[in-house]
Amino acid sequence: QVWKNDMTLYTDQVATLKGVKYRALAHCHLAQLRIEQEDVAGTRHHWDRAWELMPSHMATNYWQDHVQLLFEDGRPGEAIAVLERTLDWLPGDAFVQAALRYACLRSGDRSKGDAVFGRIIENHDTDEPFEWYAVALRDIGDQSAAADVLRRGLLAFPESIRLRDVRDEFRASSPPKNGEAASDRFLDLIDQ
Repeated sequence: QVWKNDMTLYTDQVATLKGVKYRALAHCHLAQLRIEQEDVAGTRHHWDRAWELMPSHMATNYWQDHVQLLFEDGRPGEAIAVLERTLDWLPGDAFVQAALRYACLRSGDRSKGDAVFGRIIENHDTDEPFEWYAVALRDIGDQSAAADVLRRGLLAFPESIRLRDVRDEFRASSPPKNGEAASDRFLDLIDQ
C-alpha cells in the first residue's frame, strides 16, 4: 500500500510540479520505486527522463543507482554511456572512472578500459586505480594483465599496504597449473 501511495504521489508530482528540479527528483524517486518492483523498463524510462531534465543533479547524486541497475540487468555497454555522461559533470572522479573501467571490461571493450586506466594513473597520486584495475582484470580471467597492473602499482607505491594485501590475496587464490605449486608463473609476474 505504501508503494502505491508513493507511486501515485510521485506520478502526480511529475505531472504537476512546475520546477524542473522537482520533476527530475520525482522521476528519480519513481525510478527507485520501479527498481524495488523489478520493473526494468519503467526504471529505465524514469532514469532517462531525470537525466534529460537535470543532468548535473543526476551525475552527482543518482548515477550509481542507474549504473547498478544496468550491471544487474546484464547491460554493461549501456552503463558505459551513463558513466561517460557522468564524467562530463564529474571529470576526474576516481570512483566513476573505476566504474567505467569495469563496465568497459565487462562489455568486452578491453582497449577502452586500458585507455581509461592510462588516463587515471596519469592524474592520480594514489594506489587505488592500480588495485581496482588489477582486481577487475583478475575477475575477467586475465591474470597476466592483472599481475602486470599490480606490479606497476607496487613499483609506483612500494609502501602500499592495500596493494600488498591484493598481492597476497592473488597469491592465496591463484589456481595451480600443470603441477606448479601455486601458479608460479603468475606469482613471478607480480614479483618481477
